[in-house]
Amino acid sequence: MSEAAHADAFSKLSDLMAKARAGKIDFESRNPDAKVMELPGYAYIIELRPKKGAATVFGKPARLVRLYYAEPLWLTDQLVALHLATKPDGQDVNSEQNAAIREAGYRADGWSLYSKQLATGKEKANGTDDAIQ
Repeated sequence: MSEAAHADAFSKLSDLMAKARAGKIDFESRNPDAKVMELPGYAYIIELRPKKGAATVFGKPARLVRLYYAEPLWLTDQLVALHLATKPDGQDVNSEQNAAIREAGYRADGWSLYSKQLATGKEKANGTDDAIQ
């Protein structure tokens, strides 16, 4: 991506993340801010989808920026930003989007395991034996 495309994508993604924090993400319209995707083992994966920008190659956006979040099944109401990626604007012949979703899932696994270990360590340090299962 060009420097102009990076700047445009960063601005749009920052605005979209602010909407997400405020709970104002549009999932319903014809051109939604985000899409809910499924990945086994997760409540869901959310793909934040900044609108197409002005930075183009031959009049067409070269790449679409996506930020993937996951909600681990064991920790509800907690979204974890896991992977910032781009994908082609058009046919995804190399399945880049699926690879990005899998990467978000792998990172969610790692984050979940690390978080559980931290919680278990804190409980043992407090003198309890209640480990998170």
